[in-house]
Amino acid sequence: MIHPGLPGVSTAAIHATLERSRPTLGQGVLLLPAVGRFQWWRAHVTNMTTAPVDSFPEAQQLALDGIRRNAERIAVWMAKRPEHTIIVSDEALLADRLAHPGGSTLFDWGARILPAVTEAFAAFDLTYVIYAGDEERWLNDCYRRHAVTEGRASGFRDWHDTLPETLSLTDGLDRLDAVAGAPLYRVTPQEEERAGRAPGSMLLRQAGLVPDPVAPAVLSIRAAGDGVERVVLHVGTHKTGTTSIQVTCHENREALADQGLFYPDLGSPGRHAALSVPFHETLVPRQFHHLFGTDKAVMDEVAQGYWDMVAQQLWQRPGTRTLLLSTEYFTRIDRHDALVAQLRRLCPEARIEAICYLRPAPGYYLSDLQQHLLASGRVDWPVNLDWASHMRAWAATMPLTTRAFEPAALTAGDAVTDFLTWMAGDGPVPELPSSRRNESLSAEAMEILRSYRRTLYPDREDVFTQDSIRLRRLLQEMDARLPGPQGKARATLWPEVRDLAILRNAADLAELRDTFGVTFSDPALYDTAAAEARLAESGLKLSANPSLRRIVRISSRRLEQLHMHLLHELVEKPPHA
Repeated sequence: MIHPGLPGVSTAAIHATLERSRPTLGQGVLLLPAVGRFQWWRAHVTNMTTAPVDSFPEAQQLALDGIRRNAERIAVWMAKRPEHTIIVSDEALLADRLAHPGGSTLFDWGARILPAVTEAFAAFDLTYVIYAGDEERWLNDCYRRHAVTEGRASGFRDWHDTLPETLSLTDGLDRLDAVAGAPLYRVTPQEEERAGRAPGSMLLRQAGLVPDPVAPAVLSIRAAGDGVERVVLHVGTHKTGTTSIQVTCHENREALADQGLFYPDLGSPGRHAALSVPFHETLVPRQFHHLFGTDKAVMDEVAQGYWDMVAQQLWQRPGTRTLLLSTEYFTRIDRHDALVAQLRRLCPEARIEAICYLRPAPGYYLSDLQQHLLASGRVDWPVNLDWASHMRAWAATMPLTTRAFEPAALTAGDAVTDFLTWMAGDGPVPELPSSRRNESLSAEAMEILRSYRRTLYPDREDVFTQDSIRLRRLLQEMDARLPGPQGKARATLWPEVRDLAILRNAADLAELRDTFGVTFSDPALYDTAAAEARLAESGLKLSANPSLRRIVRISSRRLEQLHMHLLHELVEKPPHA
């Protein structure tokens, strides 16, 4: 039996059912291969579907030849096991996308691929099983998969308009049925959902195998983490070592999994951020706009795809005791109860708790300003961060641990070590290599980045661009390499700006200390009378658009030096390097 996966259908969930059913299927049933490696033909298909338009016919023939050779090798292996029922499931036998820019669709390819596979297995009793629901739902699922994979969404209609008019699920399946040369059964995923069956159970039934796995509920979110005892939400805040924690957990997720702690792989260390989108009421952070567009309904749909990925991965790890989700974008969500309900559907019996790191307002303002300059050439004064109200909302929803983000308060002076130590509780602390990220810029590097954004993108505020990100990396390198007394210097706020940040967050600082136990070591943060006196004496005027020089100390000489070294680095590189 061959299950050729269709794009937009939960093939990973089907594979999970096959793998979890392996021990109960008996010695006469073989699954090819183990879950996570159902990719016998993926490389061939991907090479074909990503080929340039002018070379697509040649790429299609190469893919067809490669698939035929692989099928023949499997057939030789199967011939040595004549008494076995063998199930071959592939994520992309038909295609890993719906259409090629040249106009060919996955059903055009399938009409050539299936007969070649059938020919290779001519000596066996061959059956195909294809999962496909109604056309509208299938296209919506394909769109969501596309948006998750590409990390962006321009809107369903715009995406749909790029597809060939000849793409039709019903006509395509009829065409495959006509040319396959072997029985082809169609299974509707909704049949399994209505029956409370696990994804893939109908495939096993079609093969005449028992038992027919019963899902605890539909895999998409519901009860995938039935045995999970603890869910930990690392909710930020920004600029408190969050990226270092996320990268460390992402890069060492297998080592963590061996200890029963699961950190889902959503494609990149920071991609857990998408999980927060449905729980922002209306004002979704601007950082998501360049990824998913500005349509809230579309953003929620894309985010649901990421939650489905968490469920599918979690269901494949039945030994998981702790689920860890980490994103600083959880900090300011509005719908805490809805998030808890989502987690309850995912892990019904788990204890849910959150941890949040906070840093003093002046340091946060300076660090956030450096990040802000990646998307804007404008500079703003410090504002009230309102951390206390967000901590109240979290504490009202679940047990909340708050930690001061400063070296004296952190275990070994490091956010990653502190976080892993807290996660371990009374157990052994995982020994993982720490990955530090988000290194700071000097004040002079900040000014170059601000000027770059202001000059080249005056009308694209709050929009991150790849060239700005590359410039920041280059400035960090130049900062570190600048020779002599003009070497790396930390950016510092002017004293009156620091006092302004303290005063605008005075009530929060006091509440964080008195209610949540977050006490920062610098007593000046709590001396509002002294800050008011210094600010009044400075004569600071809060203009509408302050210059960066009014915010941080900038050395004109070092700025010139950094400019020259940056230009030298660029002209020294060979063309197109």
